[in-house]
Amino acid sequence: MPNTRAVVYLRVSTEDQAEMYGLAAQRHACQKLAVDRGWTIVRELVDDTSGKYIDRPGLNEVRRMVAAGEAAVVLTYSVDRLSRINIDVLTLYAELRKSAIVEFATENFPDTPAGRLFLSFRASIGAYEREVILARTQAGMIAKAKSGKIPGGLAPYGYRLVEGHYVIHDAEAAVVKQIYAWAANGIPQRDIARRLNERGVKPYRADKWGKTSVGRITGHEVYAGTAVYNARHRKKTIRTAEEPIEIPVPPIIARSVYEAVVTARAKNQEMLVGRPSRDYMLTSILRCSCGKRMCGDSGTYRCTRKTDADRRGKECQTQVSSAYLDKLVWNGYVELFLDPVKLKQQFVAQHDFVLSLYAKKSGERGLIEAKIVKLTAREKRTLDLLVDMESVEDRKDLKAKRDETRAERIRLQAALKAMAPAATMPDVDELVRRGRASSMKCVTAISRRQELRSVGFEIHWDGYHAEIKITGGPELEPPKNSPARQSARSASSRPPV
Repeated sequence: MPNTRAVVYLRVSTEDQAEMYGLAAQRHACQKLAVDRGWTIVRELVDDTSGKYIDRPGLNEVRRMVAAGEAAVVLTYSVDRLSRINIDVLTLYAELRKSAIVEFATENFPDTPAGRLFLSFRASIGAYEREVILARTQAGMIAKAKSGKIPGGLAPYGYRLVEGHYVIHDAEAAVVKQIYAWAANGIPQRDIARRLNERGVKPYRADKWGKTSVGRITGHEVYAGTAVYNARHRKKTIRTAEEPIEIPVPPIIARSVYEAVVTARAKNQEMLVGRPSRDYMLTSILRCSCGKRMCGDSGTYRCTRKTDADRRGKECQTQVSSAYLDKLVWNGYVELFLDPVKLKQQFVAQHDFVLSLYAKKSGERGLIEAKIVKLTAREKRTLDLLVDMESVEDRKDLKAKRDETRAERIRLQAALKAMAPAATMPDVDELVRRGRASSMKCVTAISRRQELRSVGFEIHWDGYHAEIKITGGPELEPPKNSPARQSARSASSRPPV
């Protein structure tokens, strides 16, 4: 008895709602086709995202089920439910057809040269329809903006969107005025965020204030009475050649206050969002114990995780005085690199460890090798499709996909090669000579940073002691009596912050 297990794939998105592609209509058509053909629906998967993207949870599960032999039939409403991109439709169809039957409830494409030709036409029509819908939507939003109304989206902090107009929210407007008052007095954004959090003030869409969220307010012209639509180009949205459109809104602060704060931001390096000073010796060299980079700001080194989306309730307690850690690391570097005997002993002692670590990573290497094989096969499939493709635009998109696959394969091959231990020992005498010269001539933070980077230095800091590593070669531990290797201290004797 033939396998009649079928999986139903449904998709809706904002752009599809205009075409009345409701879930109920899609589900009914697919179920009717399954009954007519005698197939048994074992699972229904739904995505609520644009057909522009191929990486969708529901679609990924369909591909997995077909590859695992859990379904022999894939049912969907129409070609554009799979994708709105021509190349993706053809790629998905070819992939699924290897292990299953692919049927569309409202369309039929025989497995003949003519059928495959019409499938390609239908995929191109789906891509065209999407662009038409987006163009019409964008034209409507521009017309709305020119009429003096806000086209849509979320209102900024301090406002609410009511019938196409921004209306001031009194409680939040008071917070905005306070933020601008502090900023006008030269208070950095991080300190403003700290004050707001201490007072229990909640931001619009987050748990607490941060440097970036404060910067969005102090740099937003809407608070001075002007909202701007179509002000910038976005990669994910079709933008027309229309000039930015200014829309009058009720101001919360005076124009003079806004301009004064913007000028202060431009002059005060500490107030620039995400731009701490780079005049720190360990910039790009120092890593936190969590693996993230540490950057210098306001006289301290701090983990960048504190301003990253992955913090989620966790903060690394590794903030440390830059003057303290710079001295600690530089003294450790000088002491280690001025003694050729110690330096060579460290390299030799770590050589066996590196070899054992390489052996332990055999499983990881196997995974990388398997990924390389898959990428190579995908690259070949893409090349085969490219040979048969006639449309210039489609060939261009397919070449981009091929180049992306090739770049990922080359990256993994480089990573695999980098996992191999060094074949030869470094020139220890040369390193010592460089250490002696640098200890005499490198007196500024920038020159010392350049020297540390040139020898492949990387510092790992856990809040109590520093560990020196040389990237691309055997790991080095500082000498036991070196200032760069501090013994664990109690919480009360932590380094200065």
